[in-house]
Amino acid sequence: MALPPHGDPPAGATRATHGRSKLIRELLWRRVDVPCIEYFRLWESAAGPRLTGTVILADAGLPLRLKYAVACAPDWTSRGVHIALTRGAVTRHFKLTADDDQRWWRSGVEAPSPSTGQLGATAAEESAGAGRDSAFATGGLRQSPVAMEIPGVAGCLDVDLAFTPATNILPLRRLALAVGESREVTAAWIRFPDLSVEPLPQRYTRRDDRLVRYESRGGAFTAELEVDELGLVVRYPPLWERVAVG
Repeated sequence: MALPPHGDPPAGATRATHGRSKLIRELLWRRVDVPCIEYFRLWESAAGPRLTGTVILADAGLPLRLKYAVACAPDWTSRGVHIALTRGAVTRHFKLTADDDQRWWRSGVEAPSPSTGQLGATAAEESAGAGRDSAFATGGLRQSPVAMEIPGVAGCLDVDLAFTPATNILPLRRLALAVGESREVTAAWIRFPDLSVEPLPQRYTRRDDRLVRYESRGGAFTAELEVDELGLVVRYPPLWERVAVG
């Protein structure tokens, strides 16, 4: 798959292209219940959509930064995710990729931030689902010896990142629900802050053009999501709200 873009759009531009990728939308989300802000971008390319984001938050009173990229096939099936989590002097890289049978494989590296700070800022956007391990081939990184399969999420077509509302767009676009239609899915859920992976049963119900009911774990958690015409979250009570869009 083609590399996701990582540069900023030209000054004054609301849409930009980077090679064969086109910026579709950029926005800011604010977390309502804890100190947290996210800068998000949605990209379009011949290889499929890309989601990239930077999340800044306070975790147990300490600053933390997450940068991530999610790569999708043209039908919005998730194909890979790369996360760079920086806490103090260490940046941890986490990579989850799907093979042609939609079996998921995990690998990761860890490095001191001073020598790899720029890597931590860009590698997540450069390598998710890209077929190239640029972040994992840099000297000084402690790397998992081999990629490890996670059998519990085999066959999952969507990834769900616990620290952002961005990934709700994936099943919404992939399923293209009509008003009144409801579907169950199981996502490969990447938890925060440990970045563990487990299956998460979910249900999406299209209420109208801009309102979607979300349920997980058989209704143990529910939320009424307001989304825009692309399927990106506008409000996700009681957790997230959009504060700027371009």
